[in-house]
Amino acid sequence: LSQLSVSNTVLQMVDKPFETFLEATNTTAFIVLHENELLYEGYFNGTDRETIQTSFSAAKSFISTLVGIALEEGFIDSLDDPITDYLPELLERDPRFKEITIRHLITMTSGLRWERSDSNPFSDDFVTYYSPDLRAIALESQIDEAAGRIFLYNDYNTLLAGMILFLQQEATS
Repeated sequence: LSQLSVSNTVLQMVDKPFETFLEATNTTAFIVLHENELLYEGYFNGTDRETIQTSFSAAKSFISTLVGIALEEGFIDSLDDPITDYLPELLERDPRFKEITIRHLITMTSGLRWERSDSNPFSDDFVTYYSPDLRAIALESQIDEAAGRIFLYNDYNTLLAGMILFLQQEATS
């Protein structure tokens, strides 16, 4: 264990009940789903089911999976559809958005600008973490590179893909 980077608090919690462990490790929500069944749902450290939580990068995997399902079920025609087919307002801001496809969003190769910073309160990291309107800031994202050239782990990609899914689901409801 001495080679592992595990805090003493975590090590002390190993023999404690699971919920005590979650509380002590500053977990705010823990949910277990299996085969469409909710097996466990717990909230800790002053949160409850209604508390708005950030999912951080877990959303990226879910969104990519949902894009695959939407493609299979015909809500999206092709991964190679330009995102402006679904979000035409982007085209009004910059004609280069027509070159970005859904595939570019889910493979993080859209070319959208993303500034990561732990100290700059105006960086994209901070803005996406604290903004009350993620849709609005995603629609204001800027293009830095041609699509398909560079991999850049970027929250705007996931936000835009999620917006496409939401709009397609609404259009068919």
